[in-house]
Amino acid sequence: MPKLLVWSAGTALLLAVAGIFAIPRQNQLSTDIIRYVVPPPDGGKFLFGGFQQGPVISPDGRKITFVARVRGVEQVWVKFAESLQAQALPGTEGAYNAFWSPDSQNIAFMSGGVLKRVDLSGGLPRSICETDGSTRGGTWNREDIILFGSTPGPIYRVPASGGTPQRVTSFDQKRQDLIHRWPFFSSRR
Repeated sequence: MPKLLVWSAGTALLLAVAGIFAIPRQNQLSTDIIRYVVPPPDGGKFLFGGFQQGPVISPDGRKITFVARVRGVEQVWVKFAESLQAQALPGTEGAYNAFWSPDSQNIAFMSGGVLKRVDLSGGLPRSICETDGSTRGGTWNREDIILFGSTPGPIYRVPASGGTPQRVTSFDQKRQDLIHRWPFFSSRR
């Protein structure tokens, strides 16, 4: 009987160790290759350059957002990897400088002097804060903090849930700083 118990315990231990290695690791990188073909919307054109940020790939790599002008209206568009066509997001008229939330479920953008966010699961955009109307770039981290640049001006910080923007950079007169723009969190933690 003891021999059977030892063999049973050994087998159980071996299966437990094998099970640990069979569990998928969340930190492993995906090896999926996704190729996007993103033509401009029918009757429209992309808006890149100047104060307009180009297309931005979502953190999960499954979507691209961009701003395009169709029939004279600038709007946020999203192209999903599974879809052949990009779709305009309702309520995003007058948009520029779109960027992603770290969970790839929301897009923030500027419009009419207001920083806004829109949830991809539906609904109209919500206001986050007022801006000086000439923002240059934005970034959003896992702590739900958004940084955005202003022209001419410093970089500001605001909670993604909304609030009053707080200045986070200042100009160095010795370096003859004139403007801070296009912030980017080096880690999306």
